[in-house]
Amino acid sequence: MPPRNDNKILNGRGEIEQYLNVSKRVFYQFLEMGLPARVINKRWYAHKDNVDEFFKKLTRYREKNIPMDVE
Repeated sequence: MPPRNDNKILNGRGEIEQYLNVSKRVFYQFLEMGLPARVINKRWYAHKDNVDEFFKKLTRYREKNIPMDVE
C-alpha cells in the first residue's frame, strides 16, 4: 500500500464533519447526495480533494427555488 498523505485524508466521521463544519445529520444527508466517503473496518474515510470536488459540482449552479427563510 502506498504511503498516504495525512494532510489529505479525513479519518473518521467526526473529522469529516469538522472539515465540512456540519452536524451528524447533515453529514448523512450529504452522503445521500453522493458525498465521496467510504467505511473501511467500521470507520469513515474521505479524501479532501474528492470532498472539495463534490461541493464544487454541487454548488456549480445557482439554486432555482430560493428559500427566503434560510441563513
